[in-house]
Amino acid sequence: MPFPPVVTFGRGNEAFRPGNDGAEPVRVSVRTSAKPCDRPVPRSLVPETLFAQVALRFRLLGDPTRLQILDHLHEHGEAPVQALVEATGQSQPNVSKHLRRLHEAGVVARRHEGPFVHYRIDDPTIASLCLLVCGHLRGD
Repeated sequence: MPFPPVVTFGRGNEAFRPGNDGAEPVRVSVRTSAKPCDRPVPRSLVPETLFAQVALRFRLLGDPTRLQILDHLHEHGEAPVQALVEATGQSQPNVSKHLRRLHEAGVVARRHEGPFVHYRIDDPTIASLCLLVCGHLRGD
């Protein structure tokens, strides 16, 4: 039976499950079907009731700054806003604006620690989408 792609995210051989604050490392796991034609192709690529939600998700991922933010969070598991400012080279208000949009859409989660706000990826599909698109663009 073919497996759908499953990807956890993190550094090297360790990954962090969304919502566990990085306390519990887990192995990275990518499983794909050897025969992509084994699964029936759905009639509709996107159900009509999800058009707006899917379009929003792709719009969120369509901004290079947001992709830089997500890439940094993917690599480090969790980061405060200032680390994201330094990683992207963007201004703090600009990074905060992008983080607000990602948070409102449920892509990232945040936690407060004193005056600092730390963010982490909270949507496990983000890594799969990015890996799929990047693999296709590289010709993998």
